[in-house]
Formats: sequence, C-alpha cells, structure tokens
Amino acid sequence: MNTRSLAVTERIRSAMASNNADDIVTGVKQAVAQEVTSLSPDAKIVLTNYFNHSYMPDLVLEWNDAGRRAERPIFLRNDLRPDVTEVEVLSLARQAPVVLSLTAFNEPSAGPSPLRERAREVDRILVTDMVSLADMATPFSAQHPGPYGQDEAPLLRLVQTNLLKGGRGLLTPQDVGRLAQSAAPPGGEGALTEQFLATFQETTDEMFTPDAALRLRRSAQLLRFGLSNEAIEAVTAATGELSDIELRVLIPYLLADETARANTRLWTYIGSMMSLDRLEELGDALGEVDITVLVVPNLETWTAKRAQLVINGSYEGSVDTLPARRDVDSEEEGVSRPKRTHDGEPFWYISNRLLTADAGPWRLLIASDARRLKGRIDSAAANWDDISQMISGFALDSVDLRGLSRRIYVGAEGSGDVSSDVARIRASIDDSFQVTEIHVRRPSDASLAGLSVDFTEMTVTARHGGAPIASLVRAAELLAHRHPPDFSTLTGSRAATVAEILDRQPTQGD
Repeated sequence: MNTRSLAVTERIRSAMASNNADDIVTGVKQAVAQEVTSLSPDAKIVLTNYFNHSYMPDLVLEWNDAGRRAERPIFLRNDLRPDVTEVEVLSLARQAPVVLSLTAFNEPSAGPSPLRERAREVDRILVTDMVSLADMATPFSAQHPGPYGQDEAPLLRLVQTNLLKGGRGLLTPQDVGRLAQSAAPPGGEGALTEQFLATFQETTDEMFTPDAALRLRRSAQLLRFGLSNEAIEAVTAATGELSDIELRVLIPYLLADETARANTRLWTYIGSMMSLDRLEELGDALGEVDITVLVVPNLETWTAKRAQLVINGSYEGSVDTLPARRDVDSEEEGVSRPKRTHDGEPFWYISNRLLTADAGPWRLLIASDARRLKGRIDSAAANWDDISQMISGFALDSVDLRGLSRRIYVGAEGSGDVSSDVARIRASIDDSFQVTEIHVRRPSDASLAGLSVDFTEMTVTARHGGAPIASLVRAAELLAHRHPPDFSTLTGSRAATVAEILDRQPTQGD
C-alpha cells in the first residue's frame, strides 16, 4: 500500500469503529466519494439511502457524455469473498455496476481466480476495492499542471477518469500498476509509438468496455497524430463525438505543444468531433488562450446563431470614428483581456462562454445561442453607399432603403438576389438612403442560411437555425464599415493570400 491507500483504509476503519450506525454509513460513504471524485472530478456522486444492500446501490455516479446523461451504480461490500461475490456478479449484471470492496482483495498468485473469470464473463461489471482505487488515483494526484493548467500525462488522466465509468472485470492493485504503466509511455508523450499504442489498446480492451476502450484508443491516436513529427496518415478511431473529459484534457494539452499547433489536419479531425457550443463550455479549461489553430479549420463546418461587434475596451489607439459610448458587453460584464500570443494580431479565444476576438477598436463576439448576445439599441443606421460595395460576395435577399424623400423596400420571393435591382433604383433616384437592417446570404451556404445584419443593434443573426461561423464573421465586417477591422488572421485568409502569391512566383528553370 502507498500513503494514499493507507490513509483511505484508515478513514474507513475509523468510520466503521463508530458506535452510531448513521455515523458508520456517512463516514464510509464520504471516504468512498472522495476517492471516486479524485478519479472522476467531472462526475456527480449521488448518495442513496441504502448501505450494503443486495440490489440497491450505495452510490450512483452521474456524468454528461457529449451532452447525454449517463450513470453507473456503485455497490459497497465489506469484502470480496469469491463464492459470494461470484453470485452477486451474476445477479447484478443487468445494472452494469461497480462492486467495490471496502477492504483489500488478495487474489491468489497461482493463475486467474474464479472471481476474475466470472467478472470477465459478465463483461460490463467492474469488481475492485478501495485500495485499488486509491492506487489508481495516486499518479494523478502527484502530477504537476502544465502551462495552461492541463495535465502533464493526458492519456493517464483519461484512463483514470474513465475507470469507474467504463472499467470492467476484476481490478486489483497489480492490475492498476499494469494499467497506469500502459498509459504513461517512457520518455513522455513523444514516445507514443506504434508498439506503445498496440500495448495500450490490448490493455484497454481487456480492462474497459468496448465503447470506453474505443474512446481511449481514439485519444491515444489523436495525441500521437498531434505530437509526432512523423507523417501519420490515419487516425482510424477518430469518429463520433469527443466526450466532455476528452475535450477538457486533450485540447489544452495539444494547444500547448508547438508541433500540434502546426498540424492543421489534427484540428480538422478534432473539429469534426465537436461543435461551437461544446467549445464554449471549455472556457474555464482554456483560460482565454489562443485557439485560432482550432477555430480556423472549422469555420465553415461549425455553426453559430449570432455575432456582435462591440467596442474593444483594451484598445489603446484612436477611436474618433466610433460611437462615444462603450458597449455594455465589453466592460460592464467583465470581459477580460486575453493572453496575447500573436504580437497584437487578432486571434480567437473563449471569454464568458463566447467565441471572442479583438481586432483594433472592435471586439467580435460569436455565440451558438442568440439569447446570449442582446445587441445594442443606440447605434446609427448605415449609409447604403458606404456598404453597397462591401456586400460583394453576398447575395442580397432584401433591404429597406430609407431616403430623405422616399422609402423603398426591395425584396424577392424565395431566395433571389436583388442587388442589381437596388443598383438600378439607386442610379435612377437622387437621394441619400439609410439602412437599419439588410438580409444577405453567402452563395456557398445552404439556401435557408440567411443572415440578418442589424446596424442599430450591431448584430448579425442567422435567420433559420445556424450559419457557418465564417459567414457570420464576413457579415460582421459590414457592421464596422466606418472603421473596417482586419479579420484576416481570424479566417485564415492572410495565409491563403500569401500562398497564392507564392504559387504565382516563377521557379528556377521556368
């Protein structure tokens, strides 16, 4: 036993020594809950009114997995008597529980015990003891946080947090040692070789249910794909949605590695297994660090409901052309300054559960839920002549032209482009037209992905469902027509332009 195991054993022994039955139950369950929380801090532990019951659990572990609620019952036992536990394993099999002994289980050294074989046969039941749980939690408790607060051994952390959710079979201290070693490659995460992955897969297939083993294998492959300098062609398990704990462990860790940051295909893989609303929930784990490498490859596939431009409270340049009043969103709600990594260039970060970027005097906010961005109420209408040239690249669905002498609404049945109609009207009428709102659509988007650009609210809203983030960013540039921002690093357009220029350069021998 190590120090942690001894401390847990002593807490349980002290609780069991009480003369009060309620104190015994409370003390034991609290000691167990503490170890469970150490392994699965993202889960909720529900204490029931039962203790050592035959078919009613003592605790229930509850968690969210990619937005879906999941749970697993935990049954406490004073010990693991093989003959009794084998019968319980069969009777409890339908609940897929954890059967947890308060005292250590000593498995005979001569070959697999009947209890191990029976627990393996049932498939979705985990039989273990408190000493094993404490041993499993020990490597994590000794870890030192990385530069963004992430775990230094992400694969080991994922194994630990999945143990009670998806572990199976008999788990003794000897099994814990083998499992921990399989998840912590010698030489650090850079030693994620094919041989290591094969051993890791073999171990997780044995000790985890098929779905949990698949998630762990996927995480290992993503780590190797991101951290290796070799050209790795496939991530065979990279399908489905990443779980909440995978996102919280893998993304901060990979963002802190320069090799991983440069791997665009990695972030495309990861982006295909998550969405903007999942990213918004990671604000506390990311700490407002630069996530541009993750966002840019997924601008066309991730959707959002609303974008808003507010005044950047941290901007130190001239804002003479901007409204005098500062926006509520930029200061009064406590939007803080992000950590800079691009020498002043705009970059994406998460703040107050909003995808955010600062570009000169502007702060751009993107939300998956329109209700989280209320918009302003006092911004000025736009002059049509100022924005008409900027609409190139959009189809204009409708616009309400408000002149000094007349007001003209131009729209089309269905999703037709009325740009040419508006141009003819403007050419034939001598007036100064103001617009408070226009409806536009990028031709590359779905036919229903129209955008409402409101100059009085300084918002862009997807009119039906969501729209690609790239479309919202492009439309937000219209809002800032009086002081155009440079959003090129937010969309990757600057890098694309440089690449095009280089492609046009003549090579030697041409």
